[in-house]
Amino acid sequence: MTCYFLKQKIQYKMVGFVGVHAGAGRHSERLRHKYEILCQKACKEGIKIIKTGGSHVDAAVIAAQILEDSALTNAGFGSNLTFNGDVECDASIMDGQNCTFGACGAVAGVKNPIALARSICDAQRMPLTLGRVPPW
Repeated sequence: MTCYFLKQKIQYKMVGFVGVHAGAGRHSERLRHKYEILCQKACKEGIKIIKTGGSHVDAAVIAAQILEDSALTNAGFGSNLTFNGDVECDASIMDGQNCTFGACGAVAGVKNPIALARSICDAQRMPLTLGRVPPW
């Protein structure tokens, strides 16, 4: 990949890409800087995982967990409440190398729903009993 910085051509090898967003809903313009800092932190931690030999799925999970752990986002800890006053979260993840997918919906009492979705994704690689084959 080629990058132009201050009109100087720089060549570098791309090791990966991590992108996140602060979630659905309205975001306060007053908190814009805090959203940006949070998203930068999530991306940097994801890239750190990739650079140290972790998988792309590991990177996605850690980035999502950082967002889920923040009160700023409508994810995990900061999720909007249901009409009953409960927190229910959704999460999904896909491993493109193994063609596996995991998701959970409307789960309550789970600190990091992305970790649950990842567990479901990983479980698809396990052999099934009685010689069964998971659907493709």
